[in-house]
Amino acid sequence: MVNSYDFSSEDILDFSQDKFERKVNKFREKPIYITWEITNACNLHCKHCLLPDIGHPLDDELNTKEAFDVVDKIVDAGARNVLFSGGEPLLRSDILEIANYASQNITLSLQTNGYFLEESALELRNIGFKHIQVSIDGSSAKSHDFLRGKGSFEKAMNGIERCKELGFPLITIAAVVYKGNFNEIDEMINFGINQDIDFFELRAFAPLGNNELRSQLALSMEQRKELYKFIAAKQQKIKNVGSEDPYIYMLNKRILDTCLDISNQMTCIGCAAGIIGCTIKPNGKVFPCSSIPIEIGDLKNEKLSTIWKDSPILQQLRDRSGLKGKCGICEYKFICGGCRGSAVIHSDGDIMAEDPLCWYKPNLSN
Repeated sequence: MVNSYDFSSEDILDFSQDKFERKVNKFREKPIYITWEITNACNLHCKHCLLPDIGHPLDDELNTKEAFDVVDKIVDAGARNVLFSGGEPLLRSDILEIANYASQNITLSLQTNGYFLEESALELRNIGFKHIQVSIDGSSAKSHDFLRGKGSFEKAMNGIERCKELGFPLITIAAVVYKGNFNEIDEMINFGINQDIDFFELRAFAPLGNNELRSQLALSMEQRKELYKFIAAKQQKIKNVGSEDPYIYMLNKRILDTCLDISNQMTCIGCAAGIIGCTIKPNGKVFPCSSIPIEIGDLKNEKLSTIWKDSPILQQLRDRSGLKGKCGICEYKFICGGCRGSAVIHSDGDIMAEDPLCWYKPNLSN
């Protein structure tokens, strides 16, 4: 095994670029997974939610027949993994009908706030859901309920316990770290591990949007840095702790060494938006990911396979030579790439702009 500490910044860039481009070429023909926000409706009003008019379905949400057609287009595109999310997906009255139809050809996952999970778990298990991800934003009701509402922690925990009783193959917890729970990160991780679940995922509160509350909840740049350094250190000892945010890949030495080992085909590509998957909104509109507000297609009148292969936006995301600012000169751009959602929102729409939420200062020069 090579050691990343033996490499110069130029070496890191060269070695990771070769692996990145091979990986991207592998996925150009079909997506690996799809996130499907099946409804905008939600029973909670979480302080950190990015969805529009949360709590209410969109006026043009897909009906059952249209949803079946979307399932067919997902299968036709070659994707075999779908994560149902929302809003709160369990609020959609025909979710079980749609999921049952999809289960014939697709591996199913569910992302939920957990409020209705206890009473729905048996039906989800019978349909064949393989993965249940529940949002838990703290090690106690105090910090969780502050973001999501009174009583939501207890309901989510009851849902997790029911899923464990039923033996779901994969049960995970996803946590948002904000100023109010930043000092209990270690307790949160220990809490997650003690729940006897398969994976505990953390990510920083996303300060996307302009309202004052969001800015009050957002971590400082130094706190973000400390959070991901802490997660990376934990990963060295505990394999079922991590983060989907791309910054983690340049901090975890074990992962970094794998990315730079030319004898090992495994690698990490960081921000996977439009590279290995994309997001379908409740009305059938397609986006590179949930946090990138750029529409790339409409499944009411287009094929997902065509969108995946031909979208100019997706072509941009797959070519990191076009990254700008500090992301463009960063030696880790093929391992991390920055969060493209953050880049878009903070640059008035430029998907290749630098990510202003990243603290790292590249060692390369223009």
